Amino acid sequence: MAAACGPGTDRRSLLLGLLLLLLITSPTLGWNDADRILLRDIKALTLHHDRYTTSRRLDPVPQLKCVGGTAGCDSYTPKVIQCQNKGWDGYDVQVIFIMLVTV
Repeated sequence: MAAACGPGTDRRSLLLGLLLLLLITSPTLGWNDADRILLRDIKALTLHHDRYTTSRRLDPVPQLKCVGGTAGCDSYTPKVIQCQNKGWDGYDVQVIFIMLVTV
């Protein structure tokens, strides 16, 4: 088998090396982040109709937003929804949440 040679071979090797370096170092950048919270450690989320999300990187968006469906958005819009953590599978980020809505 002959090795691939050509004008773009060095450039491709360099790009592949940089890509591998980024893939290896990216997860370690946030490894010791003191502000991070594991999804399985969240006991409950409470979402309000008239409030917005807060984020360091993204613009605020409504916590609750009607996106359609057969009932329509005018028939009933919950003001508060609470999501309670009911556990996880122990291996992955498969956290089980149950949603509670007051009517």
